[in-house]
Amino acid sequence: MNKKKRIRIIPSILIDNQSMIKGKNFQNHKYLGDIFNAVRIYSNKKSHELIILDKSAREQSRLFDTNLLRKISSEIFMPITVGGNIKSVEDAKKLINSGAEKIYLNSTIINNYNLISDISSEIGSQSIVVGVDVKLIGEDYQIFFDNGKKFYDKKFLQHLNLVVSSGAGEVILNSISNEGTKNGFDINLYKQVENEFDIPIIASGGASSFESFIELFDKTKLSAAAASSIFSLFGLNEAVLISYFSEKQLEELVSKYE
Repeated sequence: MNKKKRIRIIPSILIDNQSMIKGKNFQNHKYLGDIFNAVRIYSNKKSHELIILDKSAREQSRLFDTNLLRKISSEIFMPITVGGNIKSVEDAKKLINSGAEKIYLNSTIINNYNLISDISSEIGSQSIVVGVDVKLIGEDYQIFFDNGKKFYDKKFLQHLNLVVSSGAGEVILNSISNEGTKNGFDINLYKQVENEFDIPIIASGGASSFESFIELFDKTKLSAAAASSIFSLFGLNEAVLISYFSEKQLEELVSKYE
């Protein structure tokens, strides 16, 4: 049996100009509704943490909206990780000072690992989460960025090693192939990294049910996972329904792994 873990189940919200959206395989995003309604529900249901990523920030050459972040952080009581075109230490500080506990870096660190180390030296590695988006092509995992549109010509584990050695405190490893599909987590992907690093690796992409998380935690050494569709869409027609696991389900995870 795996050693004891501190389990974290983290809802992830993708926004576009303050509207909550959701796609599949990083494409075909649709409008889901008001972000404030969603974050209130996650807070009321005592979500472990919350991730909010602004898809349009990089496209519009702007930072994640600090006014929006202040409004959100004033209404909820859980740690928030936010990402959206963070390009400097000052950008990171603005978001931390506006209510974020952690900042999320992804496309802006491509060929720019110094950004991680610069921010880490100012606010600490515990406040830095780096997202790595991969797609299984043949037998190899390839890295993509800019919302999955651009290929990064660097080996998967080489990139992760550079991210970690530069000062990341956590890595969210996103499976583009599984994202939004509700086909379950890519267990093979996470088996490849479970023994490689001393920082938390957070699984993301494909959760279909409570059992998806059980499978992930049973078959890998990971202890954290992020998900979106399972906490925002319901049924075959994918009607919008913001939800989170019940206290009973969370207690089951705690008793099983902690």
